[in-house]
Amino acid sequence: MCDWEYIWTLYDNGHILLNEDKDGNLSIILFPFEEFTSYYLQNIEELKDSFSKRVNVEKFIKETIEKLLSNNVVNALVFPIPDGFGLSIPLCKLKEDLKQELENYK
Repeated sequence: MCDWEYIWTLYDNGHILLNEDKDGNLSIILFPFEEFTSYYLQNIEELKDSFSKRVNVEKFIKETIEKLLSNNVVNALVFPIPDGFGLSIPLCKLKEDLKQELENYK
């Protein structure tokens, strides 16, 4: 994600699409490339009206994560596949990992 400077996520009705686990925890769904979001959307029937959108990594770190955290979204589901799970990461950890990785590109 840091190499290309963008993170792809899913939207529905103009809002970021969230995943809710069996315990009611909300996660944002993230992908490194548009092709993966397209594949995911094409293979999940419930998401047929959803679409993907890219966000600049720095904007994601500075704005999006803060908005999500203030709305009780505390995890990210990274790179899920249609018939399985993605990597679940706390948003605070993802934020720090992305910031640290971006330092390698300065």
